[in-house]
Amino acid sequence: MVASGLSKSSLLLVLTWLLQAFLFASLLTPAAWADTMMIMPYSDVWVSEDDQAAIIAWNGTHEYLLLTVNARAVPLVSGSGRTAKISETLAVQILPLPSVPEVREGEEWPFHALSSILFDRLVRKAVLTRFYGSAASDEGVSLVFHEEIGVHNLAVIEVSNASELVDWIVEFYSGKGIPVEEQTWPSGPVEAIASRYVRRSYRYFVVDVVELNQTVRTIQPLVFIFKCDYVYYPLYVSSLAIGDTNIKLFVIAKYWLTEEEVRSTGLRVVLRDRLSPGDLMAASEDIYDFMGGETVRITELVYEGPTRKLRSDLEAVPKPSSEELTGYAYMAAVLGSSTAIVVLPTGFSIRRKPRTGKAVKIELNVALLASTCALALSFVLMPTAVAIFEPPYYAGYNSPLGFPIALFILALSSSTALAMELCLPWDKKRKILPVAFLAILAAFLFLVSSITAMSVPQLYPLGAYFVLRFFMGIVFLLVLAALAELLARA
Repeated sequence: MVASGLSKSSLLLVLTWLLQAFLFASLLTPAAWADTMMIMPYSDVWVSEDDQAAIIAWNGTHEYLLLTVNARAVPLVSGSGRTAKISETLAVQILPLPSVPEVREGEEWPFHALSSILFDRLVRKAVLTRFYGSAASDEGVSLVFHEEIGVHNLAVIEVSNASELVDWIVEFYSGKGIPVEEQTWPSGPVEAIASRYVRRSYRYFVVDVVELNQTVRTIQPLVFIFKCDYVYYPLYVSSLAIGDTNIKLFVIAKYWLTEEEVRSTGLRVVLRDRLSPGDLMAASEDIYDFMGGETVRITELVYEGPTRKLRSDLEAVPKPSSEELTGYAYMAAVLGSSTAIVVLPTGFSIRRKPRTGKAVKIELNVALLASTCALALSFVLMPTAVAIFEPPYYAGYNSPLGFPIALFILALSSSTALAMELCLPWDKKRKILPVAFLAILAAFLFLVSSITAMSVPQLYPLGAYFVLRFFMGIVFLLVLAALAELLARA
């Protein structure tokens, strides 16, 4: 229905926006494991973390971290030129946290649900805007708890001496019948990375043992809930891996994260959106309960590049942003100014005693009717303009100002024409009133051409949309008739 009114160039632009929305949605699909240090078994076998993904929800005091796992073992070429052959091999994953976590089974469907919600909103926006702790233990490493969750064999440990970490892991899992003692551990780099976290008061480490081979393997997702005074995601711990990685993080909080807050980590902000309680419930009941059932903001962060450049962790406190208020400020400016133009002169004219003994005679004519209907139309179209300023905001997005400016001109010119009709005699308004109606006509024609290409039916019920188009046709005829009468009388 909307596409029928598009030119070839307009249709090309819309298809381009849809393609961009599809590419965004491809970023939202669950891919891999959040950042952990993954230690591989042998000197000629290493880990490749091709992709990483996580959903992070922060309610101001605690963090909810949903991780999904995709990993594979990579055989390295030896000095003799031969490549190692591997079938199944063990890998130890280490995740540093600021406090003791609660660990539970997770599911993959929240990733898919968020993908669907954000994709639909991106498509709508694209078409709409187409015109464009505790004290340290005496021991170097102490066990906090050990638990088997599905295929995971987890241990949460408290570390005060990183040099003892590797020996503790080997001894503990060997005692459980898991032969990690056969591994050739890169103890130097492991201790260096762990020591940096311990010095920064990240003393709790989640240790997990998984089996890998040369095929990418998806392992059951896990949820970690822990106390934290900021949004936290470990990136530096993954610098031990080889090759490049693609990281996708979805941060859910009361406010958005900004580009300045994440720049030092190498992450980029590519999407910011607002999730209603219904959206959050549809994505995950657990996250809905964790966030208190309130409207939240979601920020998508991405990193693409070598793992060796991951030198800083994500540690940020989302802050309020005025950007989301732009639409409401615009609406207040339009409604306030146009109402004041009509009400103030009219009220002054009614109270003032006429000096000539004659009051201004208000006649019900086509100009009065046309200006009233045009002003009413500007109020009816206000939700469309406000939606342009609303999230989602994506990388490189700038609000197209053509429609909001044209609507502002329509409201001001129609309110000015209405005020003159109500307050001024013909001899004082005959030169200014035609100019006001020319401005009404120009703004109206721009809005009509814009609405033809925009997805307005998504903002209005279908029946209301057809009523709107009918009303716009009546306004157009009234404005033409009023302009013709004014020009004839002038």
